[in-house]
Amino acid sequence: MRTLRPAGIAAALALVTASAMPVRAQFNPFGTRATRQSLTSEDFTMLSNSAARLNAAEPARVGQSETWSNPRSGSSGDVTLTRIFHYRGLTCHALRYKFTIRSQPTARTYNVNWCLTPEGDWKIAS
Repeated sequence: MRTLRPAGIAAALALVTASAMPVRAQFNPFGTRATRQSLTSEDFTMLSNSAARLNAAEPARVGQSETWSNPRSGSSGDVTLTRIFHYRGLTCHALRYKFTIRSQPTARTYNVNWCLTPEGDWKIAS
């Protein structure tokens, strides 16, 4: 499993989604060269929307999961809430992203911490 550090997040690409969801990621934490070349923008939108639904769930519970599947690209995955915690006075969620890409047989797993800002937006913790 990979745990993203602030330096890795800072180097990541901006995530562009077509989602109408009010909660959006400000970075693409899945920015490895191989992943960027393999996940489509539609895949990123589905992945991002799954995380947004988990972060917005009331009540949020450890173990909750959201799955996504894109028949057009062959990619699929799930996002799971693994921990709820407080960081610098903010409520935060640790999310585990696991997904497979049709062209790559091994599933990828990433852990990303999200915190709810006073303005009501979920942001990646730095």
